Formats: sequence, structure tokens, C-alpha cells
Amino acid sequence: MIYLNENKIKILELLATYKFLTTSQFLRLGIVKYRPNLVNLLKDLRDRQKPFIARIKFPVHAKFGRIEDVYYLTRHGVKFLTEHLNWNIEDIKHPKQQNSFFFRDYFHRLWTIDFHIEFRLWTENKGYEILFFDYYFDKIGANRTKRNLPRLEALTKITYNNGKDHIFADAISMFKTPERKYLFCLEVYTGKDTKRIINQLEKYTLALAEGQPSLKYNFNRGARIYIILEHKSNLEAVLNRMRENDIFEEFENYFLFKTIDDLRKSFFYRWKNYKFEEKNFL
Repeated sequence: MIYLNENKIKILELLATYKFLTTSQFLRLGIVKYRPNLVNLLKDLRDRQKPFIARIKFPVHAKFGRIEDVYYLTRHGVKFLTEHLNWNIEDIKHPKQQNSFFFRDYFHRLWTIDFHIEFRLWTENKGYEILFFDYYFDKIGANRTKRNLPRLEALTKITYNNGKDHIFADAISMFKTPERKYLFCLEVYTGKDTKRIINQLEKYTLALAEGQPSLKYNFNRGARIYIILEHKSNLEAVLNRMRENDIFEEFENYFLFKTIDDLRKSFFYRWKNYKFEEKNFL
């Protein structure tokens, strides 16, 4: 019989929920109050003969310097959750290969997870239920073409234009309040490439016009798109460009924006639509 204390079990369950986490993210989730105590817990889970977790270490970043290690569940951690805590294997997020977290994607992926953390903390506080939360790095299918199996692709793929075109959302989620269900897509942008962001959002208007995000999940209402950007100046540039483009006019309240810093300060309040008007998350 394997014994783990409550904090170590919580670490495994959080990794099963979020897939990848740094020490800062664990602390945000309230595992323990102090980093040294957390490091000891992680070390015990990582350094045993059959480790329950593993970590990915990264080189020094040119802009940010030393960046945090990223933790994830091993097959032993997955086995513990299914055999001892009655988790369904389908509900456990874990990488199928160790190199699935790329250095060039580091901040984009972590900020997508940051959104998931703030979103889940908000829903738990409100007593709402998250029905699913899929990342762009959650895959379905096979690495190689196999008989009767589709090729590997992201769960967040949305097709439009009669299936001829597609976009990959950074995340897609559905949640339920006592009144109704909500569906949304998430986009997270690092850097300051305004043109790339506008091009992607234009594709979303085509998908939204066809109702494709909702059709994908047999949902009878529209889906919102939440956009997280790295820089305030880039957010303002994107909103100004949207106001110059008539294609966005009928989707005024479908796109809501925040910077990553503002997201961490307040999840529910002070989103902006493309007219710079403040909106709440719902």
C-alpha cells in the first residue's frame, strides 16, 4: 500500500487537472504557503524509485533569465490516481511524451494554464461546474496513420467554410451555472504582432458566423472568444485595428480582451470589447 499525505495527493490531482504546472502556479493554487515546503513535497514525489511526477528544465531565457521548471505526471502518477483514488483515465491530463513542452512555446503555454487556473478558482468560488477545459496541446488520434484511427490533432480544432478551413483555439471550455451553460474559446498571444492577431480574429468571425464553435459541441447558444495579450500597448493596437475593420462590427460583444497582468489581478471584471468598453466575464 502506497501512502501519500494530503498535500502530495493534491499535487497529483492538480497536475491531472492542469497537465503542466510550475512552482509559482502550485503556490497560486494554495498547496502550501511557502515555496521551500512545496519544493520538499515535489522532490519526494519526483525522486522516489517509481516517480509520480517529473520535471522539464529549460535553458536561461534571453529576456527573462532563469525560468521555472515545469512539472507533469508520470505513468506511475497516473496509475496511482486511477488505482488508489478512482480517477478515470480519460479525466487525467498528462503528456504522452516528455518532449511535448517546447522552450519556444514556454510562456504561451504557461499563460494559457494561468487563465485556466484563474478561471477554475473563480468557478469553484461561485460553485459553478466546468464541464470540460481542453488545451491546444491536448491531442487526439495517432502519431502515425493507423487503420481506423484519425491522425493526431488538437482537441481545439474548429472547422469552417464547409470544412475546408480551420483554426486551433488555444483552449475551449464549457461550464455550467444554475441558470445555463456557457461555451467559450481562448486565445493567448505573446509578443506584439498585431497583424497576426487580427488575421486570426478575422478567421474567428467566419467560424462564428457559421456557428461552428457551438455546432462542434451541439450547443444551442453562441460562443465567446476571450483574448489574453502580453502587452497593454499591443491590446490597444489590436482594438484600434478592429474598429477600422467592418467585419468585427456585428461581433462587438463576442470578443473580450485583457493583458496577462490584468488577468492575474482580476479574473471576472474589467475585460474590454473592441470599442474599449469595460465588460465582465459573463
